[in-house]
Amino acid sequence: MPLDLTTRAATWNDLASVEEQLRHGDVAAVLTEPALTNIGIVLPEDGFVSGLRELATRYGALLMIGETHTFSAGWGGATTAWGCSPTSSSSASPSAAGCRSARTG
Repeated sequence: MPLDLTTRAATWNDLASVEEQLRHGDVAAVLTEPALTNIGIVLPEDGFVSGLRELATRYGALLMIGETHTFSAGWGGATTAWGCSPTSSSSASPSAAGCRSARTG
């Protein structure tokens, strides 16, 4: 199946962009990291992650946060340290030396 039929992309740190994609009514889950770490570190703007939680709830989508590098922010990673409340979070890759594992929280 073509990727464009199963995936929607939004601009990170832009709640209007996220809502534009959610309005279609066919998004099951919003997948993100608490901070982008593949291009240095890009922190979320104030209210972005809480806004994701609000939008996901409003449109009936799960909010899933993957901790890859930000788990070092403390117990529970940046997700906990910054008061995020995802439906699910994962730090599987760092806990398994970069290999996928089934650790979720």
